[in-house]
Amino acid sequence: GVEEDKMGRLWFSSSGNYVILIEGEKVTKFHFPEKTYGAGGVNVIIRGDGSPEFRYSSRVYVYDTVHHKMKYTSTGKYNYYFQRPTSTETAIYTKIVREGIIINYGDKDELIIPQPKTEDLAYFTAVYHEDKNQFWVGTMKSGLLFYALQNDTVRLLNNYLPETQINSMSKDHEGNLWICTKEKGVYMLSEFGRHTIVYEESKKFPTKNVYTIFADSEERIWTGGERGIVSCLDSTGIVIETYRLEEIKSNDYRITD
Repeated sequence: GVEEDKMGRLWFSSSGNYVILIEGEKVTKFHFPEKTYGAGGVNVIIRGDGSPEFRYSSRVYVYDTVHHKMKYTSTGKYNYYFQRPTSTETAIYTKIVREGIIINYGDKDELIIPQPKTEDLAYFTAVYHEDKNQFWVGTMKSGLLFYALQNDTVRLLNNYLPETQINSMSKDHEGNLWICTKEKGVYMLSEFGRHTIVYEESKKFPTKNVYTIFADSEERIWTGGERGIVSCLDSTGIVIETYRLEEIKSNDYRITD
């Protein structure tokens, strides 16, 4: 993922033990000393004051602007092992960690949805946090879960697309939630709560597995999938254009968040 801090610096997280900083025309790579995990990496978080914070496993780092290096500050309560797509309409960041789903209040992380003990560690796949303290949560095999935070208690209100792996979500300018899945197509959930199949597995979509989806400011929907394929859809779900990264020769190259 990519995050921009208050100084306009761009921070690129990784699936290894490093982050990349782009500041103007200068590109810098920062390595972290801990062991690299196959499915994990460095998480970049923009705090409430606009400054960047870096989580690698449970260790917390900040950027030392004087010496231009990473500075270890503490060990946190939760393990930022996974990198999963999370979006929020609020100033509070939301993250998927090994223990479940957390939100941050200032300098405090709070676990709001625990990782089910009966499920694999990768159970939660994506989160979209709405401004009314409502959460759309994607799962590995249980579809899309809709939660609401009421009186400090998170309640499950609905379950959409059961038995489906949800990979990512994005909202368009009308408030519709676009959802991409593994092998079961692309869906649009209207702001009124009714889901519509845009492309299902029986139809011909440019890629079988869609890993990322994004609604831009021009009312277009972008999807990224396997084999380096990127597709652009209009607001009704019609494919306008499809691109493939020509230099990518591997069949398992994925476009992800």
